[in-house]
Amino acid sequence: MSTTKIQNDNSGVESLSVTAQQLVANNKNRGSIENSDAHARICGCCGDSMQIELLLSGDRIQDAVFDTDGCGASIACGSIITQLAQGKTLAEAYLITPQEVITALGDLPQDHLHCANLAVNTLQLAIKTYIDNK
Repeated sequence: MSTTKIQNDNSGVESLSVTAQQLVANNKNRGSIENSDAHARICGCCGDSMQIELLLSGDRIQDAVFDTDGCGASIACGSIITQLAQGKTLAEAYLITPQEVITALGDLPQDHLHCANLAVNTLQLAIKTYIDNK
């Protein structure tokens, strides 16, 4: 994975929940893990791409980071899904749903619900690819 930070569009941040706005402002868990154990990158239906990298301890997620070239909603979803995944087993993290992401954010505008799907799909692909390559 590239260590270059992806550029993104923060437009529309004001329509997000306070929790989501704080995640966008703080870039929590945004970055790269050198020698990550699992990673995936997906381009979503809106053209935003997201990458997720995982550091594992056995089958438990020790650290999770993301990056995106997407809007504020994509940033918030990437940030929250990495927080939700940390400390979980791969099996537990694989079961995180878009609704859990939306609930943890305190809601998401209707026109950005696909960002939660992008985050979940990217995490699931990272986990599936890791398991398939074991």
